[in-house]
Amino acid sequence: MILLWRPSTQRLARLLTQLQDAPLTYRDVGITEAERTPAGYRRVSRRIELGRGREIFHKAGEAVLSWEVQRCSGLGVHAESPRAQTGEVVITTVPAGPLVVAVPCRVVQVTREENRIGFAYGTLPGHPASGEEAFMVEQQGEDVLFTVTAVSRPGGWLERIGTPVLRIVQSQVTERYLRSLQPVVEKV
Repeated sequence: MILLWRPSTQRLARLLTQLQDAPLTYRDVGITEAERTPAGYRRVSRRIELGRGREIFHKAGEAVLSWEVQRCSGLGVHAESPRAQTGEVVITTVPAGPLVVAVPCRVVQVTREENRIGFAYGTLPGHPASGEEAFMVEQQGEDVLFTVTAVSRPGGWLERIGTPVLRIVQSQVTERYLRSLQPVVEKV
């Protein structure tokens, strides 16, 4: 949803409440981990190596769960909890000149395994896309990897018209997501 002004904390709190019972805008929950991409959807998956060792793995994983990927990418994060929790609604805000794009999602999965930490969220009404995005830190041997995966399609007719622009924006945001954990792991 495009807002013509920067939303107040109270307005964002009302939006969070209004979206609590809103349905996801896609059916295939878990599509970021599925082997096959549903017809009509586009998969984008990018991975970088963050470093080596358990300390980097845990620091990066905690940063992902506490919304640092989004914040360090220049997005506003508005959620009831300071950490991603299954079922939680989150609204990220993206400044676009004098406008603000509010992007509502629901956390559909939180992963806390021995060698994998992260979460996935799915789109809610008002999101310009329809689908799911996952942020996962994994340790393979000593290597710590960060993967961002999005499986989506345009959310409506206006977005379908603007698909080339949306793909460029998605690519730029994904690059910012991938770089977002560098300051976290450099402190280790």
